[in-house]
Amino acid sequence: MDDRRYNPMVVNSNPIWAFFKLIRLPNLAMVATTLYLMRYCIIYPMLTVNKFDLQLSNPSFFLLVLSIVLLTAGGYVINDYFDQKTDMVNRPENVIVGKLINRRWAMVFHIIFNGVAVLIGLYLSYKIHALYLSLLFVAGSGILWFYSTTYKRQLIIGNLIVSIATAMVPIMVLLFELPLLSSEFGGMLDAMGLNAHHMVGWILGFALFAFIISLIREIVKDTEDFEGDQAYGMQTLPIVLGIRWTKIILFGLILFFTFGLYYVYHYHLPYKMVLFYLIPLQLIPLIIVSVMIIKADSKTMYHHISLLLKFMMATGILFSFVSRYLILNNYLIY
Repeated sequence: MDDRRYNPMVVNSNPIWAFFKLIRLPNLAMVATTLYLMRYCIIYPMLTVNKFDLQLSNPSFFLLVLSIVLLTAGGYVINDYFDQKTDMVNRPENVIVGKLINRRWAMVFHIIFNGVAVLIGLYLSYKIHALYLSLLFVAGSGILWFYSTTYKRQLIIGNLIVSIATAMVPIMVLLFELPLLSSEFGGMLDAMGLNAHHMVGWILGFALFAFIISLIREIVKDTEDFEGDQAYGMQTLPIVLGIRWTKIILFGLILFFTFGLYYVYHYHLPYKMVLFYLIPLQLIPLIIVSVMIIKADSKTMYHHISLLLKFMMATGILFSFVSRYLILNNYLIY
């Protein structure tokens, strides 16, 4: 959830702007967009082609989106709260908590966001008769707290937590739809041609994509923040293993991601429109990222890599529009 990148512009002192900066409004918009795209570009088309319909109502889904967005915002706030000292070294011009927003108010915002998110999660879980799902909201709130206070200072653990949290965003849509489908239709799903495993496979594909790109980006951001993190005793990959080995690990992850793109195209979606989408919006940016990592030797260069990876994450999620077309027109190979 740590996304406070270097910005050479002077921080705006407007309190509303500062609040939106604190909660990372563009990132929250991306989270909400991802949830809606998974619902209406993946799950809904797969249901409609088999004569089924969504079971989680639109108001309930809006509440699900709201709870996840609030939980994410709470994570950003508490992360800034505990990172004030390192941020004063890494990016002093972007520090919000303690400068533009009082630390006490930041904690109040965190408590409100998390409290409302957990209550909504409890309500929705009870409503769909899957109360166990409420544990995800409680656990998520706690993990984000300990991430900010402890885990992010430990070798790779913080990176994995952020990446898993990112991957859970598309999965949450599925988790709140499947229990209702199973309860309403039961064995009729398979009998009428809807294989839930295919739906799960699509969602997990997007989740795995989000996990890998997020992990690469988190490691890049740790490299960007090397100076401040080292000054305060954090044990990130660049500090423990050095910049050279960190770059080698990044190349390994990039190769794994590239193989994943090839696997999806060659074995599951061997269509020209898929290739025409992936080459300019994933493969070429990935090559550029690789070259930039080789040459990177400054905070600014790592920041540019981070931005390009964020662009790849956005275009990867937007691939759901291509997926929707393929699903509705039965261009699927399993």
